[in-house]
Amino acid sequence: MDSLLRQAIRLLLLAYPRDFRQEWGAAYVEDALALLRRCRVRGGGLVGTGRGILLLTYDTLRGAILARRAHRDAGGAVAFEASIRGRGTTMMRGWGEDLRIGLRSLARRPLLALTVAMTMGLGLAANTTIFGVLDRVVLTPMRFEAGDRVVFLAIRDATQGWQFAPSQQHLDLWRERSRTLDAVEVFRPATFRVARDGAAEERVEAASVSVGLLPMTSESPVLGRAFVDDDATAGAPAVVMLDESWWRSEFGADPDVVGTTMRVGDEVAVIIGIWPEHVRPSLQHDPALWSVLPRTAELERTVWSTVVGLRASGVDDTEVAAELVALGTPEDADAPAGEATVEPVTAFLSATFIESIWILFWGTLLLGGVAALNAANLLLERSDARAGELGVRAALGGSGRRLLRLFATEALLLSLGGLLVGALLSVMAVSVLIELMPSDVPVLDGNVLVTGRVLAWGAALTLTLVAVCTLVPATRLRRSDIHALLTEGAGRGLSRGTSKLRSTLVAAQVALAVLLVTGASLTFRSWRSLTAVDPGYRISEMVLVGLSLPEARYPTPDDRAAFWSSAIERLEGLPGVEGVTSMGNPFFRSSFARRIPVPADWEGAPLEDSEFATTDFGLANHFEVLGTPVRGAVRPGGDGERTVV
Repeated sequence: MDSLLRQAIRLLLLAYPRDFRQEWGAAYVEDALALLRRCRVRGGGLVGTGRGILLLTYDTLRGAILARRAHRDAGGAVAFEASIRGRGTTMMRGWGEDLRIGLRSLARRPLLALTVAMTMGLGLAANTTIFGVLDRVVLTPMRFEAGDRVVFLAIRDATQGWQFAPSQQHLDLWRERSRTLDAVEVFRPATFRVARDGAAEERVEAASVSVGLLPMTSESPVLGRAFVDDDATAGAPAVVMLDESWWRSEFGADPDVVGTTMRVGDEVAVIIGIWPEHVRPSLQHDPALWSVLPRTAELERTVWSTVVGLRASGVDDTEVAAELVALGTPEDADAPAGEATVEPVTAFLSATFIESIWILFWGTLLLGGVAALNAANLLLERSDARAGELGVRAALGGSGRRLLRLFATEALLLSLGGLLVGALLSVMAVSVLIELMPSDVPVLDGNVLVTGRVLAWGAALTLTLVAVCTLVPATRLRRSDIHALLTEGAGRGLSRGTSKLRSTLVAAQVALAVLLVTGASLTFRSWRSLTAVDPGYRISEMVLVGLSLPEARYPTPDDRAAFWSSAIERLEGLPGVEGVTSMGNPFFRSSFARRIPVPADWEGAPLEDSEFATTDFGLANHFEVLGTPVRGAVRPGGDGERTVV
């Protein structure tokens, strides 16, 4: 049946001029065949098919007559337009047919379709990738429930210029009396020696945490159980949790690993559960193994730790800080003096780095705007070349809304192609960004692109592209003058309105491009200027080794000093080592310590936080080893001498 109908339709097509048959003949045959199929279904077989053939013949003959007159007689086209208005004999109905027509239309010009899809994909990939990094680093750095209420708690000694972790006494005081904090927990990075099933010993990044840290996040273990109070009591069997990422990569996500044992340091520990990989209390650390801290000794003075607080709902950082200050210092004489302070979770990140991420975001958003205007301009030019097709579809009963759906379908198909291109580019871009990221910024992975916020942002960008690429070429439909469309299709010339719109699009595109290039040039010039500055130390020749001495093994200052002397002596004996020095917190690393010591007889105005610099104790040879010129004398402070600044 379909083959006979197709032959009949081709006979009717002979009524149209040759140029129309060559350009739109295939589309006409497919549209007409779809109409007859619908008529056959709705009319119950041959009766419906016969009625469809009569309607198709009538509309085809009238459309062909007016198509031949289009170059000579505008009145005939206008009369025909009036006669078919509201007849409802549209040959195109349903989104399924829109999709088929759109695919066929794009296939006729594959190079243009590929160009538009690549343009869309570039804009989508650039901005979505940077938004993923922005969301992961700045907007939602803590990727668990209530992560936006997490803060870091510290003690600041304004007179000595130090900022450090609270003592165990502070921790107990805040847990007992604070009303602005729902929880106060501890995170301590570490490196453990582990051995599994008789395998060779290896070192892994790890973390020791207080019992309530995972419950504070409202997250549950992937498998097994979390730490409980009994695990943190003295003499309790050693237990650990595997991080989900390590469990999947090293254990093949084997569920039977829970309940087995592994050697951790000098102990045999039971694996009780799998820690969810998206729960990271510290942005700079990505542990493979998690252990529990003793409840009575979660904080040690000689071991670096982070105290993590969870603000109560509706409470801001200022209120928390005010309450902790009001609570004062613990009465215990061993508690260090200082004032409680509240830091955001991005406190360890450079403000310049955060600003750079924002600059990249707005720059890629401009790039997306250029891509959208470019794609819309290409589709506008294509719609002008399709004026004849639009005129014929309108003559066959297609309303302005119906033709608008055709534009929307084609724009959606092109944007889907752009999404595929953008996805590939985004994966590659994330890999490059991970390699380029400084060591003290949050750990990034490919998951930055598959979070709910990033997917929602990508969807919003895509819909915006579809809207722009639909509405711009749809300006061709502002006039329902079939004769004008047919005439423009034959003449292949740009109408005055279309030419003006194209000029506007080009001007907007050029303006955005100039703004983008100017910003990129200034950024590149700033980068070159910064890299040309001598930082004052030979960083390219330096190796940084971080050590933390456990108080149980090195309980006195003399014990720690003996270790450092021995370690420095051994390091200096290594081949190729020119010098070894030590400093508690090197000044080229980010830190909480943002103050300088203020002399006791200081009479100047109080210094603002922005004027303070990172300081810490260092060896007398510190600047000599780093190759930093110093004005004045650098000497070690002996007994009874004031600290040299």
